[in-house]
Amino acid sequence: MTLLAAHGGTGKSLLALNMAVALATGQPFAELASKRSRVLLLSCEDDDLVLRYRLDRVLQAAGMTHHDLGDQLVVYDMTDRDSVLFAGGREGGHLTPQYEWLRQRIEQHKADVVVIDNASDVFDGNEINRAQVRQFVRSLARLVRDRNGAVLLLAHVDKSTARGSAAGSESYSGSTAWHNSVRSRLFMAEEDGHIVLRHEKANYGPRAPDVHLVRSGPMLRPVSEQVADPAAGLKRDIELAAVLRLMVDFEQRGERISTSANASNNAHKAMSEEKGFPRSITKATMGSVMRELERRRFIAKREEQTANRKMRERWMPTSDGLQWLESGGAPSAPSALQVKRGAPSASAPSVALGL
Repeated sequence: MTLLAAHGGTGKSLLALNMAVALATGQPFAELASKRSRVLLLSCEDDDLVLRYRLDRVLQAAGMTHHDLGDQLVVYDMTDRDSVLFAGGREGGHLTPQYEWLRQRIEQHKADVVVIDNASDVFDGNEINRAQVRQFVRSLARLVRDRNGAVLLLAHVDKSTARGSAAGSESYSGSTAWHNSVRSRLFMAEEDGHIVLRHEKANYGPRAPDVHLVRSGPMLRPVSEQVADPAAGLKRDIELAAVLRLMVDFEQRGERISTSANASNNAHKAMSEEKGFPRSITKATMGSVMRELERRRFIAKREEQTANRKMRERWMPTSDGLQWLESGGAPSAPSALQVKRGAPSASAPSVALGL
């Protein structure tokens, strides 16, 4: 259960639609790998005309058609009907018939991810009443628990709350139960002409680095894609090749690079002091480098048992990555490529969007 909060007009609905399309097609979103999923989007703010227009343009900009979506994405326009899922009262609160209707639609479409836009349209309770908020949030989580799924709930915050988050304070309205009841929380803000997606809570893992986006028509793209630099692709390949060479060297020496950003042997800590490590790669951008290497199937995750019998996950160069270097796919192929060909052939599973 994830809460995405932002001031009105920031682009929450557009972001949610871009995410939904990425998940439904298995395409990357903002340099993040996505797992192909069945998505149900409940729209209580934008009607079907707006949704169809935006969806058509998002698909067109991505070079896709409705055929690519198939039945992976279903969108319900709730703007002209009762959309309340939870109603509050003096004695507490209760679920409505619309909640049962939604549960049946989720089962019917076998949805893995449910996007609800917006909290104010589906929660008719007291937002500062902790018991009601907890009851509501838990009821949403139950919708997908048996499916091992995820719910993304969009919510408005006022200007003062949005400004406060930019300065480091909490970015949600109402009771602290909104923060405590969800397992993950995102905040979206406009800063210096960019849209920043900030991961402010994560119960089941480390918080992800900030994602900086720009509007490009109906699309939200990473800021890095905005720069019209004809040499950008070559520069990126040089960075990737340098990191991959270092990983090969580490592999030969029997040194491990953890997939966890919090580990003492994480990618940046392990390699940043090595000769040949690109100075253009910072701690904040290291994650995107590793994700791109994994997306290209040049590295993969492997779980191993340590001496004290604990399971640890580490990065390994793949045979595809070694062939890329050997084939001249990157400048100055290293001599350290004589590694055992037992490396996996990049069958690492893709990662869901952090919902």
